[in-house]
Amino acid sequence: MSYREGLSTVGEDAYSILVQFYEYDRDVPLDARVLHRDENEAYVREKIVFRGLHNSRVPGYLTIPALDSPPCPCILMTHGIGGSKEDGSELGPEKASITKELLSAGFAVLALDAPYHGERTFEQDYESILSYIRPNIYRELLVQWTVEYRLAIDYLMNRPEVDIARIGMLGYSLGGVMAFNLVGVEPRIKAAVTGVTLPISRYYINRIGWDETMLVRMAPIAPQNFAPAIKSTPFLMLNGKTDPWGTLEEVRALYELIGSPAKELVIFDSGHALPADHMPKVVEWFRRYLK
Repeated sequence: MSYREGLSTVGEDAYSILVQFYEYDRDVPLDARVLHRDENEAYVREKIVFRGLHNSRVPGYLTIPALDSPPCPCILMTHGIGGSKEDGSELGPEKASITKELLSAGFAVLALDAPYHGERTFEQDYESILSYIRPNIYRELLVQWTVEYRLAIDYLMNRPEVDIARIGMLGYSLGGVMAFNLVGVEPRIKAAVTGVTLPISRYYINRIGWDETMLVRMAPIAPQNFAPAIKSTPFLMLNGKTDPWGTLEEVRALYELIGSPAKELVIFDSGHALPADHMPKVVEWFRRYLK
């Protein structure tokens, strides 16, 4: 393992093994369906479901802005631990949300429930994952979720409203960890933004309450192991100055590991929740690199 600014990372040979966790059988049919459709003058919102790993069913929302000239770029959006596809997706007139901002800028948005989250809590008898999270579950959840977003891109290839050449990635917290993994292994992602995403470090492991030996077990999902593989995808990191899940030194070290020359780090005077004024920065980043 190499070492930079306090972050341990695997070398290229080990990384070539790690990425095998994220391969999948492209011949298995998605069996995708649209379950419900809402339409108004501003957007069309569909609830979809498709086949995920382990023969699971993955529910999601695909929201497409009303445009004069489709297809449009699409942002894959991911939630934090204990959240769901509804996070950030409120569309009522009284609600401010990142989905509304993206739709207004001409982007479609696809949000899925992670394994054990949202409608998929039935997978653990409707208990919150926060009540029983374990290292192996944490690791396997992120691997499965990453692959299921790769499957989601396969699904989008058959949607004429979406420009498959302009796919972006937006992940918050746990979803940001997954975003590093996905962008590291998936060349179809053309721009990415993460919010309040920290490396999986000793500080992070201790904060959860796990033994530091878990660092080795977390290597297949640790963002710092995927950052160097992000060689050309424009990447924006948005973090809080007082985030309790890591230090600013670790945030900056993770940022430095990103291989893409088009990258930026913005630090807000906040904790593990970004202020509302982060949303224009997200939209501008995708405007710059996907429009």
